Amino acid sequence: MVMICSKKTMGVATTLSRYCAYLVAFHAELLPEHILNTKILLQLVLSQAKCLLAGRTQISMEEKHVRIQGLQLPEDDSSLKTFQKGIKLGRRLANMLTPVRWKVMADFWAETVLYIAPSDDVAAHIERLANGGEFVTHLWAMLSNAGILKRATEEWSPPRQPEPDSNIAIEDQDQLNAGPIAPVSSTVRQGMRLRRSKSLSSF
Repeated sequence: MVMICSKKTMGVATTLSRYCAYLVAFHAELLPEHILNTKILLQLVLSQAKCLLAGRTQISMEEKHVRIQGLQLPEDDSSLKTFQKGIKLGRRLANMLTPVRWKVMADFWAETVLYIAPSDDVAAHIERLANGGEFVTHLWAMLSNAGILKRATEEWSPPRQPEPDSNIAIEDQDQLNAGPIAPVSSTVRQGMRLRRSKSLSSF
C-alpha cells in the first residue's frame, strides 16, 4: 500500500514540477511575477547551473547527478545562490523516508500550482483559451468564476518547502518578491496542510 501511494505521489510531484518549469521557460506571461523578472531569474539560475556543472548543462542525468553530489556548498546559507539552494534542498529531501519525501513534494507542487493560477491578467489567459488553453489557464477560469482574481492586501507567505525537522521551509524570495494572491490560497493551503499532517503522522 505504501509503495502504491509513493508511486502516485511521485507522479503528482514530478508532473506538476515539470509543468511549472515548462511555464517558467515558455509561458512566463501566465505567471504572477512580471514576465521580465521571471525570464531574468531563469537565465540567472541556468548560468549558475552551467558554472557549477563545469560549463556544461547538456549532459546525461546520471552525469548531472554525480556532479551535483560532488559539489561542495558554502556553510553560510546567506551566501548560497539560487541553484545551490536547490541542491541543498534536494539533499535534505533525499534524507527523508521515500513515502514522506514524495508526499511532501506532491503537496508543495500542488500548492504552487494553486498559487500561480489566480491572476488579474485576463488578456494572457484569454489568448491561451482561444488556442485550447494551458492547464493553469483552465484553473484560472474556474477560479475566475468563483470571483478569485484579485491580489490579497494582507501579509501573505507563498507555498513552503520541506526541511529536515518540520518537513517545511520558507521558499526563497530573494529574487522573486512575488505579490500575495487571493483568499483561495489561505483556504486551500490550510486544508492541504491539515491533510498533510494527517498523512505524515501515519508513517
